[in-house]
Amino acid sequence: MKLFTLARWMGTLIITTCLLLSIGCSELEDESEPMISPSPANDIQPDYSSVECGTSEDCALLGDELVDRIREQFGDLLTDYITDEIGRTLEEQELVIYELDGDVLVNPQFIDVDDTYAAFRDDQDKHREVWEMFRQLIPEQARSLLSGFIIFTDGHDGTLAHVEPDTNDSNQWLLAVDIMDADESMALKATLLHEFAHLLTLKNEQMDMNEEVLLAEKDNPIHAIAEEACAYYFVYGMGCMKEASYLNQFYSQFWTDIADEWRERGVEGDEDALEKFYGDYEHSFVTEYAATSPEEDIAETWTYFILSPQTAGNEVWEQKIRFFHQYPEQLQLRVDILKRLLTY
Repeated sequence: MKLFTLARWMGTLIITTCLLLSIGCSELEDESEPMISPSPANDIQPDYSSVECGTSEDCALLGDELVDRIREQFGDLLTDYITDEIGRTLEEQELVIYELDGDVLVNPQFIDVDDTYAAFRDDQDKHREVWEMFRQLIPEQARSLLSGFIIFTDGHDGTLAHVEPDTNDSNQWLLAVDIMDADESMALKATLLHEFAHLLTLKNEQMDMNEEVLLAEKDNPIHAIAEEACAYYFVYGMGCMKEASYLNQFYSQFWTDIADEWRERGVEGDEDALEKFYGDYEHSFVTEYAATSPEEDIAETWTYFILSPQTAGNEVWEQKIRFFHQYPEQLQLRVDILKRLLTY
């Protein structure tokens, strides 16, 4: 069985992971831990934990203020998010598969591995530390999309994290993190946001998951049949986006003029073709790998929407970031996540 997953390399991405949300703005409660003590280098640290925004404009401005505070305190998370160090040093190996009972990791299934991996497999304190990072960054109701947490590795660098549908329940997802690369905390935080963007844009309120397609081998004709039957954007290996979904609207606005060329040039899955395609359309994407596919483009763009100040430019990549500003629930979610980043 070939399972479709969405993954992020250390610095590059690969495919191997209110209105449209199922949760309303008022339901996104702030569960952040109390504000950390002020550091000696800063006389005053504003406490944003209780700050709320009213209008969309207020949310956008508050989000920008939080981005500035995060950059002052931690640096630019997107700097570590983009790196040229790619490639895996070991074959990918699952180490532990956890179930989730609410927010608690339970029933670990330890995989038999050789000595190369054993210490990473057995370090449950580290596993819980990585899960806690995701738990702290993402609001509770959004985390409910996950049914399991996988610890894996492909050696240093390579794939940092990915998400995949749970084949036992296509409405649920699994989050996987490379434990060898988990010490890259800044890059990991940004990458976890990228993976959450996949959950946000591909969950069942946004897409009609086709279980037959999900479980089919790559060369099965069911993929072409299902895509032909889809009136909107079709995510290969998964299903048909709904008309009002974020991804379908994003595709309609930014991809229809280049989609045929993108397919003809075989960009997805070909690093050389991707590099050349991005070179021709550099001003259309926030990163090179965003050009891999619409679903990776929206995930990368959403990550930049969260972690960057507002942009007023007219480049296509800037228009893509502003795409999310039309959704009040996304502006509120941005504030909630940035508050969590600042206090974690």
